[in-house]
Amino acid sequence: MLQSQQVERSVYPMMTLDDWMKKSGLSESQVGKKLGVSPLTVNRYRRIQRTPKPDIMDKIEKMTGGKVTRAAWLGLRRQQRQARRKQARLRDRGWLIDRQQFATDIRKKRARDAMTFRELEEALCLDKAVLHRAETGGRLSDDNFAVLLNWLGEPASVYLKMYRE
Repeated sequence: MLQSQQVERSVYPMMTLDDWMKKSGLSESQVGKKLGVSPLTVNRYRRIQRTPKPDIMDKIEKMTGGKVTRAAWLGLRRQQRQARRKQARLRDRGWLIDRQQFATDIRKKRARDAMTFRELEEALCLDKAVLHRAETGGRLSDDNFAVLLNWLGEPASVYLKMYRE
């Protein structure tokens, strides 16, 4: 592992609220009650669609025993911004991912390997919703795209196409 990756992992721990909830087996309702927020808000925190207020971040850190920290939230938000910028740069350069071809190849490989959705979910440590989006041609995060690319054994260049409006 490169030294910069070691530093980044120590500054931004890899455990997210979603990871912690899956590990602990708590539902969004249970976590919401502990934090004093609705289950819908917890769902948005899990999917990183909303960043908790500082007092809620403190409650999350305390509830998780320090495994989900304020630094983790900041790191995740930073990664999201970088991914959006990268997608915009690709679009500006004229390249986009051919999501339909990517989805077709995922379905074919899963059928060829005779894997159920659950088996693939466990093998790749991806959420069922992510796999559904991938197989239907939906948008994926850079990280999820990379995991699926690795599983397919294809270089990213196979799925790049020229961007046209």
